[in-house]
Amino acid sequence: MSTGVLLIYAAVITQACFVVVLLVTRPRERTANRLLAAPIFLVGVSALYTLYVRAGWYAAYPGWLLSIDTLPALYGPLFYLYARAASGAGLGRRPWLHAAPFVAYSLFDLPRFLLPGPDKLTLAMSETLGLSLAQTLWQWGVELQGLSYLLACQVLLHRQAPPASAPALDRRRARWLRIFFASLLALWFGSMLARATGQPILIYVHLGLASLLYAIAYSNAASPELFGREAPAADVVSAEPMAEVPVERYRKARLERDQAAEIAERLRELFDAERPHLDPEFGLPALAERLGASVHQVSQVLNETLGQSFYDYVNALRIEAVKQRLLDPACADVKLLSIGLECGFSSKSAFNNNFKKALGMTPSEFRRQALEGQPAKVARTIRS
Repeated sequence: MSTGVLLIYAAVITQACFVVVLLVTRPRERTANRLLAAPIFLVGVSALYTLYVRAGWYAAYPGWLLSIDTLPALYGPLFYLYARAASGAGLGRRPWLHAAPFVAYSLFDLPRFLLPGPDKLTLAMSETLGLSLAQTLWQWGVELQGLSYLLACQVLLHRQAPPASAPALDRRRARWLRIFFASLLALWFGSMLARATGQPILIYVHLGLASLLYAIAYSNAASPELFGREAPAADVVSAEPMAEVPVERYRKARLERDQAAEIAERLRELFDAERPHLDPEFGLPALAERLGASVHQVSQVLNETLGQSFYDYVNALRIEAVKQRLLDPACADVKLLSIGLECGFSSKSAFNNNFKKALGMTPSEFRRQALEGQPAKVARTIRS
């Protein structure tokens, strides 16, 4: 193997490790960043495996052959879930179902993986001359699955694109996501072309991948706001809820009173039945999508019909959920932070700040008064 090829794979591995560390240590947008870190980690593993094969190490250690063949089935789902989380669309009700193809492919490939090392070496050598029909079909299934997910990301980002009146940071984040996923799509097409033609162009795909990882690392260091909102929904404690969407913005597309009432009713039913506020990543775009309305329409209903901003409305529901848990004797030994996180707050500071802002006391003070038998003051805070 040439020195240039070795350097490319070494760059992919080291950049992947560096980017993963950057992403998982970000204090904000933890779900989105960890969803991005997961496929990047898998890219590093795949690069290490490719180095293991190209350097000839498999001859001495054949037991690792065929060990990562099904990993590409995870790329598409993980990148798609990252796109949903980063764009504010939410992860959906059953995000784990996206792993079903990977599980199915892994079970199909399990007999090959469990072969003894010498048998794996023999099989791998025979497959260089041509794959069986079953292997060809499932490998192309993985390619087409990944392509479908990346195309779905493009559609999602188009639907979630912020309007021209949105804050500049939101538009920058959206532009970065579009560029990132367009680059991924181009690399995926390159991988499919290499498989279809058998031409030695995969090294160029991996070079492009190394460049993309470098871009992520550079952007993460130079523009960390692209990887975490300065004030995510779960952390907002602002005393200016009506500044979220000015009333003047509705003049061109004002809802009729009965339309606003219908959206408000659907909104209440959604929160009562599904309790989406318990998801710390649930945002206004995801709520609008669930209600079949635009972001501006939902903001109008919240501000004009319910008298609250989205953030205040969601945080009030979270605080109510926390209070019910704190008053439940069965939860007396549950840690306060665990309760806050279970009820939708993204961090300890967000939990404490929002709770004290709403009730005038910290969660620990509320629990202590409840346990010490001070029902009158606790009851006043519940009614307030």
